[in-house]
Amino acid sequence: MNMGSTDAIITCGMAPERNLELNQIKPDIDSVNISCRAQGVYPEPKMALYKDRDRANGLNIKGVVVESTSKGGEYDIIAYKVIQDEDLQSSTVFDCELRIPEANYVVRKSIVYYTGTETIVTPVE
Repeated sequence: MNMGSTDAIITCGMAPERNLELNQIKPDIDSVNISCRAQGVYPEPKMALYKDRDRANGLNIKGVVVESTSKGGEYDIIAYKVIQDEDLQSSTVFDCELRIPEANYVVRKSIVYYTGTETIVTPVE
């Protein structure tokens, strides 16, 4: 991002996230908890989780819990879902999408999950 676009973001009253984390944790051998968290966002953001190529079709994962809290005018947001391994392919790409609709801002992060394995985080650039 160049200085000009940073100035434009500040001018329009938007604060992009300080950090965006996408994690996978195995609560047990047969499932995975996919969670995405962003901190310090303004105005209030939206967040969705996708698996494989469903994002291209606009089909986010159903039943995702999304929680947003406000601190000092900025928002922290988390989205998470526990998914059974039997509902996934042997390797599944999960995407997290953070959106600030008022600013036309979108950022995504991806990881690859392998069923039946311990927690292995493989970022996809």
